[in-house]
Amino acid sequence: MSRPSTAVPERHLFSLIWRAYARAALLPLLCVEVLLVLVYLWTNASIREDNIKHMHDVANRGLLGVTTGEARTVGLRLQAAERLLEVLRRKVARVATSAGDIAPAERARHVRAPNGVIHTNRDNGGAAAFFSAVNPTGPEQVEKLVQLSRIDPTLADVVAADPLVVQAYYNTYDSANRIYPYFDTLAQYDPHLDIPSYNFYYEADATHDPARRAVWTDAYVDPAGQGWMTSVIAPVYRGDFLEGVVGLDVTIGSIVEQVLGLELPWRGYALLVDRDGFILAMPGAAERELGLTELKHHDYATAITAEARKPEEFRLAAHLPDLAAALAAKPHGVRQVALEGGKIVAWSRVEGSGWNLLTVVAEDEVYAEAREIEARYERLGYLIIAAMIGFYLLFFTYLYWRSRVMSRRIAEPLERLSATARAIGAGAYDQHPAASGVLELDEALQQLATMGRELGAAVEALTAAKDAAESANQAKSRFLSQMSHELRTPLNAVIGFASLLDYERDKVDPSLHENIDRIIEGGRHQLALVNEVLDLGRIESGRVDFEPEDVVLPLVVAQVTQSLQPLIAGRDIRLEDHSADTDIEMVHADPARLRQVLVNLFSNAVKYNRHGGTIDVRLTAGEHPGSARLSISDQGPGVPPAERDRIFEPFQRLADVENIEGSGVGLAICKSLVEAMGGRIGVHDNVDGGATFWIELPLAAWPAGDAT
Repeated sequence: MSRPSTAVPERHLFSLIWRAYARAALLPLLCVEVLLVLVYLWTNASIREDNIKHMHDVANRGLLGVTTGEARTVGLRLQAAERLLEVLRRKVARVATSAGDIAPAERARHVRAPNGVIHTNRDNGGAAAFFSAVNPTGPEQVEKLVQLSRIDPTLADVVAADPLVVQAYYNTYDSANRIYPYFDTLAQYDPHLDIPSYNFYYEADATHDPARRAVWTDAYVDPAGQGWMTSVIAPVYRGDFLEGVVGLDVTIGSIVEQVLGLELPWRGYALLVDRDGFILAMPGAAERELGLTELKHHDYATAITAEARKPEEFRLAAHLPDLAAALAAKPHGVRQVALEGGKIVAWSRVEGSGWNLLTVVAEDEVYAEAREIEARYERLGYLIIAAMIGFYLLFFTYLYWRSRVMSRRIAEPLERLSATARAIGAGAYDQHPAASGVLELDEALQQLATMGRELGAAVEALTAAKDAAESANQAKSRFLSQMSHELRTPLNAVIGFASLLDYERDKVDPSLHENIDRIIEGGRHQLALVNEVLDLGRIESGRVDFEPEDVVLPLVVAQVTQSLQPLIAGRDIRLEDHSADTDIEMVHADPARLRQVLVNLFSNAVKYNRHGGTIDVRLTAGEHPGSARLSISDQGPGVPPAERDRIFEPFQRLADVENIEGSGVGLAICKSLVEAMGGRIGVHDNVDGGATFWIELPLAAWPAGDAT
């Protein structure tokens, strides 16, 4: 028994059950689990981002808090130095405006060198003194320097009071210098040292310090030999005249050790930036990241003859311009910078000095805890995914096994059902199948058995009907054969005798000529009707043979219209044949049957056309691929829509054309012949009146069955 042709792919029962399990159970569960995992991963990512953001905010606030606190501490230390400086300033102001007794030993320390420099020549525990030869010196300058020895105890006390301070001094407008601790000023200083030209003096003048307060200088090289340092200075006025400047020196090294040696969270470090944006002091970590070497010491191979300040490479803007701009714009804040993988920098303004204290920590250190939490959640997510995969592997295995068992349980009764159907198909209509235990399948088996018995009874009845039909068909064939002989013989005799009378027309009474013509015409008409009826009978009984071949359709049209020319001319019909105006020529059809169809269609087009009308013939491509359509249009009454299908049935004619001769079987014969040749036939009304009958036949290059 062959399988039915279907576009649906065939599958085994096990495959169908397994697919049903997958669609109904596995896929929904899997989608839910995948969705849950995605939600978990999304939640984990969201928590991670929120955690990092929170840690970032906490770190920013904490770092800014630490920085602000340390800046306050630095400010307090600087303020302590400023208070000591104020004590020194007051002492110097009193000494500078009065004279006192000086011990002979102290006087003896002050000598004038041959180059004009006045200096102290030995250390007695007091300060060192120096009077530059940049201006003329004499006894008056010696006395001035000696009188200033009265501030030596205060200088010593100030240095001892604050470990941050390494030197205390007093400089005058005329380049005199009193400094503690002692060193050989003659050997250290340039003989023509112009003290007012250095920042540790002029930054306290009226132009730079109109408020006459303590001022912290930028970093510079100490002419006194202490290397790179910064100073806090304050002016000493006599009235409105700047008599001199007192100062306390703080070396960059001591700032790095005592101020920047902070214990910061996340292993960070601190650095100081002065009010001009130069890095004042920085630890080794900052040196490595910025590619700089902190200037703490100086090679005093020669005396300092001019002011020496930090080079431009120590300007913060040269390395971190955005951060430098932020420092200039805000007194405190937090910012991320691109240093060694990312750093967070917090800064706060140091009160009074104009400096900024910066603390720098690595982002990795700040976010280490958050990333550890993230990694923990990620590991948990992978564990969940692995567990889910393991569970579904076991679940899939179980369902696969259950599908096998269930498919076998259902397949066995289905196989019995199939065997029963095959037996019925083989002719064993009386079947009694065994029960399967499945209610629905048992019902199907019983229904199939009942259908088999009913089919057996129907086959017996059909066989009997078939035998009766064959007998009737044989009787019909015998009847048609007899009728052909019985009808044609007398008709041919009548036509023959009438033709003889017509041949001897001149010997016959003229009053009988019209009757003779009517006998001949009527006989031929009746013979044509008999032939049509007999043709229809042969077609319906399947006794018509077809010999299809490739036919030149325009040529057949021309032959048919030529044979009908007398009929066409008799009604003054104008024939417009356009069938040869296209590239379509060859169709696949039986030439004789095709001519029979065309003769019938053209005859109808002439008979039903109005007198003096037109017949238009056109050959076009058919609606179906690989077919050609021949259209024959007339200018007759047309065909009403309700009768367009009926007129192709045997013995059916238009209701209002009873005056036109015909049997009503011509179009039925055309329809049968065209369809037998693999084509179609139809009719439609024209817009300007009349009807168009058309036939479609397969092209020569196409098989005959493809045009239908």
